[in-house]
Amino acid sequence: MIRIAPRRSLSASYYVADQSLELEGVRHGPPGYWIRGGGLIDSSVLERSWRVPTRSSTVGYDLIVAAPRTVSVLLALGDLNEQRQLVADHRESVLAAVSYLEERALVVSTKVAGEGIEQRGRWSSIVSFTHGVNRIGEPHLHDHVLVGALPQHRSLVLNRQSLSAHLLAADAIYRAEFRFRIGRNGVRRAWRTLGGVELVQGVDEGHRALWPGDRNLGARKESWTREGIIEKWHKDLLRFESIQLREPPTRTGVMNEQIFGAQLEGLPSVTRRDLIAAAANGAVLGLSRHSIESFVDTHYPDLATDRGLIGERIGVSSARQGALVKELGPRPLEIGEVTKWRQRERPRSIDRSR
Repeated sequence: MIRIAPRRSLSASYYVADQSLELEGVRHGPPGYWIRGGGLIDSSVLERSWRVPTRSSTVGYDLIVAAPRTVSVLLALGDLNEQRQLVADHRESVLAAVSYLEERALVVSTKVAGEGIEQRGRWSSIVSFTHGVNRIGEPHLHDHVLVGALPQHRSLVLNRQSLSAHLLAADAIYRAEFRFRIGRNGVRRAWRTLGGVELVQGVDEGHRALWPGDRNLGARKESWTREGIIEKWHKDLLRFESIQLREPPTRTGVMNEQIFGAQLEGLPSVTRRDLIAAAANGAVLGLSRHSIESFVDTHYPDLATDRGLIGERIGVSSARQGALVKELGPRPLEIGEVTKWRQRERPRSIDRSR
């Protein structure tokens, strides 16, 4: 899941100092890049580009967006062209997640005539840093996205609770967008299992065991050159043992209703952000952010304008649309197919009336 860490300093020296040489020649340009903004990215970039709140010690946030382990492994297994495309697709998927957060989660809470309201916000600048390893040199593709706490043209800081509440949906969008982009290139397919595991064609379970990503807690951070990290990964692969190589599912084009419904299990009520996460995860082979939101807003139009923490809620049964799905089959992912899908109901209804 996307992690969020508060920033209490305007210095970006920690991020700028890491040149991320392990991705040299794979990543386009330097590790730091603008999602919104421009100019030199150095240790004082935040001081120049962020608006500083006067009553809060938190000046901004570090949104850490990490690729699934099986996707990161391709940095060690894929050829150079595939690796370059992988990093580019990662950045585009990060953009999709951050754009969702800004549009739906970035609000300022205030009161008007004693009534609590939420005002939309917009970040004045967004800078991100792309890295390819964790502290002990395992493949770990991730971005540090730095955003300010004080939105543009607002006098109050953003609502941290709202930002946190939407992280699950944003992370699901990132992963679905990434799966979609990997499959679109035609080299491999990536998919999500019912148990929530992200898998990639050609990546063995043994690769996940080789680089589990859970052994670097408290480890001292190491810096790697491109040549050094390639040599390390080649040595690591000498210890590789095949466990299981899975094949991707063949059914495409429809929502996996079992996964969709399971995502809502145990919720007292369902919000739009819950539906976004469920739809993104239920699109097993991936889906673009635009298509995910179109799917949700088509099937749940009363929730289409919801953002922040204030919005409509529906019951779990209504959210699953179980009776309709049982009647017509799984819902199509392409919005253009929804009309045809809904028309399946008519002949069956006529038969029952006789």
